[in-house]
This record gives sequence, structure tokens and C-alpha cells, in this order.
Amino acid sequence: MKSLRKQLDELWAECVKFRAGYKSEISGTPGRQIGGEAILHAHHLAHKPGNVLRWHLANGICITAGEHKFGAHGPHEEEFRKKVQALRGENIFEVLDMLKYDTMKDKTLCKIYLESEIKRLKGEKSQN
Repeated sequence: MKSLRKQLDELWAECVKFRAGYKSEISGTPGRQIGGEAILHAHHLAHKPGNVLRWHLANGICITAGEHKFGAHGPHEEEFRKKVQALRGENIFEVLDMLKYDTMKDKTLCKIYLESEIKRLKGEKSQN
């Protein structure tokens, strides 16, 4: 049986990828989930100390494996950050820094939050 932490990590990643339409939010490259060839990753924009930012959807972006390795964590990290700011707003990293102090630390509440978000996202998609 998977630990609750592992379940939450997987649910968070699914929410991030689904919200992005299974395409990279940086390049628009489609993932395998929708017939593309790219392997998609759900990347944490800010470090995830404890449980506070680990499962916060504002802290996630869907990118390809290559963008993850060579952009988010590679030699083009600063360029990647600028692209994220263009997408999410100039102050996204400051907002995430403030969210570190959010009170969403309870794993059971995190699971309820993520499950409700994936249902909401899927409901919005079916209405479009």
C-alpha cells in the first residue's frame, strides 16, 4: 500500500499536468497522455520544505523532461525563471515565498484539497 505522502505526490502531479492540458506550459509540447511524444514532469517552482508548498498547486508547472533537466535545474535556470514569470506573473516567486507560511500542513486535508481540485478541473474541461 502506498504511503499517503506518495499518494499526494502523485495526485499533485496529475493535477498539475491535467490543468496544463498535458502540454508543457513553457513550450506547448504535447505529452504522451494526449498522443505526443514528450515525457511530462510536474515541477515544483519553489522548494518544498515540509508539506506546506509540496502539494500547493500554485507551486506546480507542467514541463517536458528536457525542460526540467536543462531549464529548471540546468544551465538555463535563469531563463527558465523568466519564462515562468512571463506565464504566472512577475511576482510568482515572491507569492510562493509567502505561501510557505500557509497552514495547509495536514496530509489528510491536502488529499481532500487535491481530490476536489482534480474533480473541479475535469468538470471544467467537460463543460468546454
